[in-house]
Amino acid sequence: MTGELADGLRRFELDVQACLPPLQAYAGLLQRYNFRYRLIADLERLTTHHLLDSLAGLATVRDHAVAGRVVDIGSGAGLPGVPLMLAAPELQVTLVERSARRARFLRLVVNELGLGDRCRVIERNIQRLSRSDAPADHDLLVCRAVAGLPETVGMLRALAARDVCVHPQASLIAYKGRASVIATETSGIVQRCQVLRVRVPGVVEERHLVVVSGPWK
Repeated sequence: MTGELADGLRRFELDVQACLPPLQAYAGLLQRYNFRYRLIADLERLTTHHLLDSLAGLATVRDHAVAGRVVDIGSGAGLPGVPLMLAAPELQVTLVERSARRARFLRLVVNELGLGDRCRVIERNIQRLSRSDAPADHDLLVCRAVAGLPETVGMLRALAARDVCVHPQASLIAYKGRASVIATETSGIVQRCQVLRVRVPGVVEERHLVVVSGPWK
């Protein structure tokens, strides 16, 4: 795993010496607690299809996180939010997860990796967030393996209408697979959508990022 992860970090032009130890520590927690918290099904592909897949969006995240305040929607096991945060110390990340079981794991990750000064976990359905949970000052939202893009966009527009979580000019970066599916999902979205092909070391399947830009209201 170490060599594969280090090679991937080099491919992404990231500092291996700085990024590898915390990512390995996070991977160790995933491996240790995966069965207890039912986090990911394909643990044997943890490095390529989860860690490196999450990091494939880092350059785009950095381009759009102007203020560095990021929300990971439906974070699950912490993907992509935790790998992004471990590789980019300038980011302040809020992990939103409705499952109590997985939220417990996320809090464990924050404590074990010493991330409490720039990461918080909100155990709630994203649709039920309030202003006290997350004020409308987050300039980037990311999601991976959650609802379809039209549903996600509609949900974020509803939050923005209540001045919750979503800055009016925020961007959404959705991690997606096949281009044919993306074309269908984006066809009814009125906001500007940019589809970016990304290549993930060790992953042969199509991988894309869909960037949906504000305004959200």
